[in-house]
Amino acid sequence: MPTAMIDVDQLGSGAHIRLGFNHVNMPGAGAHSSNAVLIGVGKYFDAPVARSIPGLVDDRIWLGVAAINGQTNHGDTERSFGGSAEIKKYDGPWAFSGSAIAEGDDDSRVDRRGLAAQAWYVQPLADKWSASAGFGPYVSSNKRDASDQTRLMALITMQVDRDLGKDWKAFASFSRVNTFREKNDRDLFRVGILRAFRG
Repeated sequence: MPTAMIDVDQLGSGAHIRLGFNHVNMPGAGAHSSNAVLIGVGKYFDAPVARSIPGLVDDRIWLGVAAINGQTNHGDTERSFGGSAEIKKYDGPWAFSGSAIAEGDDDSRVDRRGLAAQAWYVQPLADKWSASAGFGPYVSSNKRDASDQTRLMALITMQVDRDLGKDWKAFASFSRVNTFREKNDRDLFRVGILRAFRG
């Protein structure tokens, strides 16, 4: 796949736009071949950072809430709506969080509630913006499971934060709940707000 990159330092040191072209040629009579143009925005994580993100350099604790729009990765399921509450602590480029999650009911396979802990890597993007990736265990029970057993799963999250002043952040995130042995994996889209308090 041929690609081209254009540096856009106005968005932050190491930021770039990536352009690509992809061609898929399927062999066989009647097989569908395809072309795709790909456009994305990226950032080199090893680029020098000329500023700090509020909240990453002090002893504050962040508390937040979010609305959830969930989709079970299985046919014949409905979107669900839920919510989460979170506590988060930053330590330089790292962060650690604990959260209570109610994924919502898809009217078929999943109505989960549980507790998650995640470790995060945080990277500045531009003025007042940062991105982070989190991973950790998620312990929950599924009301739509006949046994309603508590199970250990994994929670993987990609998140973008926007500073709204000294003590507030807004965020949007995409999480994947990985059940490992069941076919009830789920994608969670969250939008929420965080408020800082002295530790």
